[in-house]
This record gives sequence, structure tokens and C-alpha cells, in this order.
Amino acid sequence: AVVAVAEVLAIVPAQSMMIHLGRRITGAVSRTRALSVLAQDSLNSRAIGFHRVGCIGIDIPGVVAHEKETAAVVGVIGKALESGVTLLDICEPTGTLLPAEILRQAIIQNQTNQDLVITAHVGIQNGVVDHSKDGLKFQVDALLSTLGMPKVPMLLLSGSDPQHKFSEALTTLKDFRDEGMCELIGVSDQDVSHIKTAISHAGIDAVRNRCSVVNREAMTSGVLDLCDSSGIALLAYSPFGPPEHLSKLMHHPILRQMAEKHDTTPLQVCLSWLLLTPCVIPVSPLSSVRLDGANIELDLTDLELFEKLQTDF
Repeated sequence: AVVAVAEVLAIVPAQSMMIHLGRRITGAVSRTRALSVLAQDSLNSRAIGFHRVGCIGIDIPGVVAHEKETAAVVGVIGKALESGVTLLDICEPTGTLLPAEILRQAIIQNQTNQDLVITAHVGIQNGVVDHSKDGLKFQVDALLSTLGMPKVPMLLLSGSDPQHKFSEALTTLKDFRDEGMCELIGVSDQDVSHIKTAISHAGIDAVRNRCSVVNREAMTSGVLDLCDSSGIALLAYSPFGPPEHLSKLMHHPILRQMAEKHDTTPLQVCLSWLLLTPCVIPVSPLSSVRLDGANIELDLTDLELFEKLQTDF
């Protein structure tokens, strides 16, 4: 869970983030096969499986929470599509299909023919975890029907079902991919051990976990490094932390200082910090931030300021 602490956020870890920043500034690459591809990514695009997407995606359930009215959400999605956003996240904690319904409306209304990567949860439906083969098949069929698509671009296994082995659920997702029901597969909100199992068992394309300047667990736990070294995209949702802390984040003196330096906003600075690592794709719930790439060159001084960030949230 996202936590707020009243202490200085340590760099996580400092040496690791310096390496990531070095990659961002110099383009140096010294790790696995996939990093040679990831290092070629610009601020405006990232790799996810065999797709290329905009470097920032849109969190549709997050937009729903902020905008409330369906028409407003459809409008936000439309503007995102116009600006070149091609990663659309419809993962909702309880597994409701409402985000999928709204996305379908937006796609029809905007008549888009872009190559979209839509990320959707399976494993949880209406708040109940179900990793059984029949349960997962039912959820995928419901997604296909709601989206009006022949296949789901990306399925993410979410939750933990004590009644069914994680590896067996991964095999089911792999079968769905082989059968053409989806193009890409991944996992959501899993730890390093489960991600390693997913890599070896199913050859996943992405991991979806919380990651922000407020919540750095993906960095401290090894999830970020594992994704980076394995050539797997890390879909960083909640990139600004929990919604109730957004205002304080926007007015944080250190972030405001960096924003003034780069002639941008504190939230864009937060996104640029996440984009230091080539495998990270922030998924934004806000319509007020640029989704086509922050285009900000953070330097070592900025990184040192991130070390000093205090969360009075």
C-alpha cells in the first residue's frame, strides 16, 4: 500500500538511481539484450513487448475518480488519443468493467485507428479473487464483449488466490495468448518472487506496480531493477502517490524549485524523474499533465534534490 512518512525520502538506492540517471544522460548501456533496445527509446516512446507506445499512459479509472461524469472522462480520453497516447490502462482494483465501457465509447466517438495497447486486469472481478481457469476465461470473455474487440491487447494477472497456484494461472494466461485472446501478458501488484516466476513460466511483457516519488517500494524491493535487467516494461501507476496528497505534492517547495528551474510544473518533474529509467512507463490519472513526454532533462543537482524530499503528506 502507498504510505506517507514524515521523514526524508532516501535515494533508493542512491547508487542504483545514479546508474539510471547516467543512462538517461549518456545513453550508456551495459546490461541485457533488451536494454540495447530500451536505451534507444526517446522521451516520447517506450517499448512494451513488440509494441512501441507513448512514454506516458493514461489511467482511465483514475480519470473516472477525478472527473466523475462519463462525458468528461470520454473527453479526456479523446484529448489523450489526439496527443498521441497509445497506452490506456483500464485496471480497476475491484475488477469492474466500467472503465472498459467508457473506453469503448471514447474509441467509437474518436474513430481512432491507432495501434492501442489497452491493459486490463484479470484475476479479480467484483472484488473477488478468482484464478481458476474457468474464472479467468469468464473475465476475458467479459472484457472482449465490453471492449468490442477480437482480442485484449494486454492481460495482467492481479491478486493472490490461495485456492489456485500462481504458476497455473500464468499458464492459463499464456494459453490465452497462444489462442489469440490477447497479445501481451503481465502481472500487477506482485513482488519480486512472483515476477520471477512469471518471467520463467510465461515470458511476461510487463509488470504493473505503484511507483512514485512518494512510494518507492518498487525501487527498494528490487522490482524496478528486475524489470530493467529483464527488458520488461514497468507500468508505474499512481505516479503522484495517493490522490489525497496531490495538492501537497504540487506545492512541495523542492518540487516547485525544480519546476521553476525547468519552466514546467511539479507534477511534470515527478514524471521526468520516473522516466529516468528506460523501462518505466508512468500511467497518469490526471488530464492536467502532458502525456506526450515531459521533455525535461534532469541533472545530478535535481537528483540530489530528490534525495532531500520530505513527505509531510
